[in-house]
Amino acid sequence: MNNNQSLFSKKPANNYVFNFKKIAPWIIIILLFLIALPLVAWWILIAQNPVVEKEEAPAITTAEKLVYFSSIYDTETRLLAKAHEVWQNEKYLYITSIEDNGLEILDVTDPANPELAAILPDTEETKMNKTHTVMFKDNYAYIGATGDSAIQIVDISDPLSPKPISYMADSETIGLGGVHEMTLKGNYIYAAGREENAIAIFDTSDPANLKHVASLFDNEQ
Repeated sequence: MNNNQSLFSKKPANNYVFNFKKIAPWIIIILLFLIALPLVAWWILIAQNPVVEKEEAPAITTAEKLVYFSSIYDTETRLLAKAHEVWQNEKYLYITSIEDNGLEILDVTDPANPELAAILPDTEETKMNKTHTVMFKDNYAYIGATGDSAIQIVDISDPLSPKPISYMADSETIGLGGVHEMTLKGNYIYAAGREENAIAIFDTSDPANLKHVASLFDNEQ
């Protein structure tokens, strides 16, 4: 009986011995994997797809951000009565007037302090009555005069001293009556004759001798 009790009460021997050398390679592999994983992710997401810095869009001007500089008013020596349109060529503004019948040129090198460069009033030698649109090519300005139904060509090689050189007046076959808007493409001016319901085309190859190329009139068709 005592022998049986001693037999059953005897604990089995524990022969397990922790062997670090066997699992060390696996630990190293796991550590390397954990280190490599973020590097691989960085390579895929960033290195292969570099972030391109976008140019900052100019700030949108709002009413709250507008800054008042100054105003220019008409006087007896200016041509700004019923100033109609403003056109820019390089550092100069060309302002048309439908009451003072002429052209005023401003130097806007300093936009906050524009300076009067020149005025070009209507005369018997020019066609500048109710000036409207201004187009530029080389050293010449092509000015549409609604009141005169004509296009006045001005040499602006020296904006301080503009010189009228020629003009194209309306006729029954041209269709410049009440010339309103114009556009210049290459050597050609396309002018809208509002009173004639027409489009007139001119060749500007020789500014001193503007040539009428063709006109398109409205009809019942």
